[in-house]
Amino acid sequence: MVSADELLQEVNDALAEMGITFWIALDRLDVAFAESEKLEGNALRALFKVYLDMASLDHIRLKIFLRDDIWKRITASGFREASHITRYIQITWDSQSLLNLIIRRALHNEALRRFYTVEASQIFASTEKHRDLFYRIFPQQVDAGARKPSTLDWMLSRTADATRQTAPRELIHLLSSARDVQLQRLELEGGTQLLDSIPLSRRFTDVAGSRRINPAS
Repeated sequence: MVSADELLQEVNDALAEMGITFWIALDRLDVAFAESEKLEGNALRALFKVYLDMASLDHIRLKIFLRDDIWKRITASGFREASHITRYIQITWDSQSLLNLIIRRALHNEALRRFYTVEASQIFASTEKHRDLFYRIFPQQVDAGARKPSTLDWMLSRTADATRQTAPRELIHLLSSARDVQLQRLELEGGTQLLDSIPLSRRFTDVAGSRRINPAS
């Protein structure tokens, strides 16, 4: 019999001879075991043990992407191997970087650039132009009222996780879902805004149902 460890070492040696490093990226782990926190905890602890077992392989690398709140949850009940995981980078997104993400994705669409008569290089010249274009595309508010948040703040609060941090995936999910509703509305009514308040408020429930996010008002 040949063990899995031996096979991995042989593969690692072969990759070393060819000068190749093989990366295995694991993402969306928060939804892989969403039906059970106990199962999620056991599975992720096992995954990180595998990560540590493979740390000696120079040409086979695991990259694991995990939300901070999930990491804290699986280590809160005791996970002694966690102290050995020292190579990590914390990726954070603030409101400006998320706004930049929305605008970059929007300006990737040539038809949208023509519709709003804008050049990407001009918009990226300043953060103020990011916001100006955002509110040409979107309404000022989703829920009208002097004490209600602006549309951007509304979107970020509705897609925040348990740590009140917003990840791009949920924000993109919200906008993609709202787009489908808006396309139907534009076919019937026309308009100059890419998305108005109705599709955003309707599709928030789709995003909230797909994972545990903050239902702030």
